[in-house]
Amino acid sequence: MASGGNKSDADSRTRDEIAAVKNKYNDIVKVISNVDDVISIKTAEVDVCCKFHLTASYPDVVPIITTESSYLTSEKTLELTSCLRNKASTLSGHRRLYILIEECKQWMDDELCEHFAHDSKHQDSSHKEKRKKAKKKSKSKQEETDMKANIQNEVDVKRECAEIRPVETIKSEADGSTKWTKGFNYFITMRIQDAALLDELETTKDWIETRYPQYQGYLMPRNRLHLTFEVLRLESESDEIKCAQAFECVKDKLTLLMRNSGDLLFEGLTHFPNFNKVIFAEVMYPSSLNQLIKAIRDVLWEAGIKIESKRFVAHLSLYRVSKTEYHSKDWPRAPLQLCKYDGVIFGSQKVDNLHVCEMGSCATDDENVSGIPFYRSIWKLEI
Repeated sequence: MASGGNKSDADSRTRDEIAAVKNKYNDIVKVISNVDDVISIKTAEVDVCCKFHLTASYPDVVPIITTESSYLTSEKTLELTSCLRNKASTLSGHRRLYILIEECKQWMDDELCEHFAHDSKHQDSSHKEKRKKAKKKSKSKQEETDMKANIQNEVDVKRECAEIRPVETIKSEADGSTKWTKGFNYFITMRIQDAALLDELETTKDWIETRYPQYQGYLMPRNRLHLTFEVLRLESESDEIKCAQAFECVKDKLTLLMRNSGDLLFEGLTHFPNFNKVIFAEVMYPSSLNQLIKAIRDVLWEAGIKIESKRFVAHLSLYRVSKTEYHSKDWPRAPLQLCKYDGVIFGSQKVDNLHVCEMGSCATDDENVSGIPFYRSIWKLEI
C-alpha cells in the first residue's frame, strides 16, 4: 500500500480515473462511495449489473468484481465475471478500471445484440399473439390504441442493438439540411469515394422505391455516403480546435493503421432487427480495422472528449428516415424483404480517408460541385 505523498497522489489519480469513467458512461455507470469505492455498470435494456470494488490498495490490487443478473443464466453470469477477472489480472496502473468498464460494456453490447437477433426471429408471431390477446381483453378504441402504443414501445426499446444515432433532428438528412438539437453532434467517418462502388449502390434505388414507395425522398445523397467509426460531442469552437489538434498529433500513426486496414467489401442490403428506419449495405472488413477504431477512440478519450463508444457495427446507410419523421407518421414496421440483394457485392474501397465531421452540416469547399456537398470537416486525413 502506498504511504504519505505517494498514497495521496495515487488517490488523486484514482479519483481522476473514476471521473473519466463517469463522464464517458454517465448513463449506465454509478459510483457508490463509502469507505472504498464501488463502481457499478448496468444496462437499461436487460437486467445485468457488474460491480467493481476498489480497495484502498487500488491500483496495486485488482478490483473485486461481482455480477448480478435476473436476465443471464448462472453460466452466463459466471462467464462474464470470469472474463472480467481474467482481464483484470493482466492489467496494471490507473487505466485498469477504465479498460475493465470498456470490456464489460462490450460484453453487454454483444449479449444484447444476440438477445435481439434471437428475439427478432419470433417477433412477428409474438406481436400477432399479443394483439390477439389484447383484442379479447379490450373492446374500446382507446384500449386498442394503448395496446398498439405498448407494442411499439417494445420495438423501440429493442431496436438499437448497435446503430449509431444522434438524439434529435428537425429535418430529413436526404435534403442535406438536418439540424441536430442535442446529444452527439460530430462523427469520425470514412467518405465513400470509389466511383464504381457508388454507381453500383445507386442501382438499388429503382427496385427499393418501387417495392417500398415510402422510402422515396430518403435516399442518402451520393456525395454524402460514408462509413461511421465513432460519434462524439463537441461543445464549442475551442473543442473543435482541441479535437483537430489531437488527431493531427497522431496523423502518422493513423496513416499507418489506415494502410494496414485492407479493403472493405460492401455486400448485400438489410436493416436492423425490428427497426427499418435505415436501409444499409453490410460491410465486410479485416480484423486489422479494429486497431484503427481503437486508436481513434484512444485519441478522443485522452483529449477528454465525450464519445458514444458503442460496439462497432460496420454499415453503410443508403436510406435513412429521421427519428422525428419515423414516429410522426404511420410508418410500416414489417421487416423488409431485401433477399434480392443477398450476396450481391457492390464493390470495395480501401480506408483511404478519415474525417471528423459536423452532423447535418454542408462543406463549403467540397470539390463535388454537383448535388449536395459532403459534411463540414474540422479535420481530415487522406492517403
